[in-house]
Amino acid sequence: MPNLDQRIDGVKAALEGTGVNVVIGAQQTLCDTKTGASVTQDLLTKYPDLTAIYSACDSPAMGAVAVAESKQHPLLIFGYDGDPEMAKLIEAGKTTATMAQSPFKMTNLGVEAAVKSLKGENYVKAIDTGTTLVTKENAAEFTSAWQ
Repeated sequence: MPNLDQRIDGVKAALEGTGVNVVIGAQQTLCDTKTGASVTQDLLTKYPDLTAIYSACDSPAMGAVAVAESKQHPLLIFGYDGDPEMAKLIEAGKTTATMAQSPFKMTNLGVEAAVKSLKGENYVKAIDTGTTLVTKENAAEFTSAWQ
């Protein structure tokens, strides 16, 4: 999926030159919790000193949390999507962070662009709606916004 590839490429680019050793799982998770758990299990077997996992979506990150907990392995786990369940795990101190998007803003701006397109008006073809880093400091605010 191109958007997931872009997220991964962005993280790799940000870590380039930092001295962080980046390893890639042998299998794509396809944003699936069980596959994320399986990939995490494989990574921890191959790299027992692994310190962090980044997932381009939250579901596999939640699978990674379950594996890390079962092995009592202190992994820093980062996801992407802002899933409210991930925010709860962050609040509980079981994971580190997620990048949250704004579904309302995405929908609103997308519909505006579609209406302009249908009317033959100029519209922005690539819209950056921004993200919010959800950490322990703001996870409670984030989860309460979804209730």
